[in-house]
Amino acid sequence: MIMEKWSFNLELFQRLSDVLDISFAEIARRAGMQQPVLNRYTQQEFTIPLETLIKICNALRMPIYYFVAENGVSVMPERENATIPRDDWHSIRWDGQAAESVFYKNHISWTDVSKAMGIKSQNARKRFLEGTRFPVNEFFDTCSKLQVSPYNFIIDRNRPEEKRRRSAKRKERQDVPQGFRERMESAPADDIATLRKEIEELRATIGTIQGQYNTLRQDFGVLRKEYNALAYRVNVNIDTINNSHLSIAAEPDADFDKKNTRKDI
Repeated sequence: MIMEKWSFNLELFQRLSDVLDISFAEIARRAGMQQPVLNRYTQQEFTIPLETLIKICNALRMPIYYFVAENGVSVMPERENATIPRDDWHSIRWDGQAAESVFYKNHISWTDVSKAMGIKSQNARKRFLEGTRFPVNEFFDTCSKLQVSPYNFIIDRNRPEEKRRRSAKRKERQDVPQGFRERMESAPADDIATLRKEIEELRATIGTIQGQYNTLRQDFGVLRKEYNALAYRVNVNIDTINNSHLSIAAEPDADFDKKNTRKDI
C-alpha cells in the first residue's frame, strides 16, 4: 500500500507577500495579528499553529489546500488564482468532533494517536478536539503517520475535490426519486445500504430502457427512410399509369371512326 504524506508548504507561507503583492504588515492587519508575531512564524522562530493558519486563510480568502503539500508536491499559486472572490468564498473551519469517528472508523485508538504525536493521550485528544495550539508540522506529521487525511479535520469547501464532491452529491440527490429520498433521510443507518442498492438497480433499469429506446429510435429512422423511398416510387408509378390512361382517352378509336363515317357526306 502506498503511504500518503502531508506536510506544510513553508515556501508559500514565507513568500506570501510576493504572491499576493501586499506587505506582511497588511497581511498581519487583515488577520488581526501583530506583525512581529507573523514575522516569527515566517522566519521559523516558532511553528505557526493550525488555528492561526486557518485565521490567516479566512482573512485573505485563500484556500488552505495551497499550504498543504501532498507527497512532496506543493503548489505556488499565481496572484490571480491565489485568492477567491468574496461571493464564492467558503470559510475554513476546524472540525475536531470528527476525530472520534475518523479514528474509530480507521481502528485507531487515542493511545495510537498519542504515540504518533509523542505526547500524553489526554493532550493528544485535547489538541484534536479543540484544535488549539496545534503546530502545523505536528498536525501533518501525525496525519501522515496515522494515514488519515488532514481534510477530515480541516473543512475547506474551496478545494476542487470538495466542490466536485458537493456537485456529485447534489446530482445524486436530484437523481434519487422523492420517495426514496424521504426514506433515506428518515431510515436507520443499517437500511441506507439497502436503499442505495435499490437506487442503483433502478438506475441500471433506467439505463437499459434508455438503451432500448435509442435502438428503437434508430430502427424507426431506418424504416422511415425506407417508407419515404417506397412512397416516392409508388407515386411515380401512379403518375405514369394516369398519364397513360389520359393518352389513350385522347386518341380516337379507329374502328369507331370507320363505323360512324358516312360515305355520302
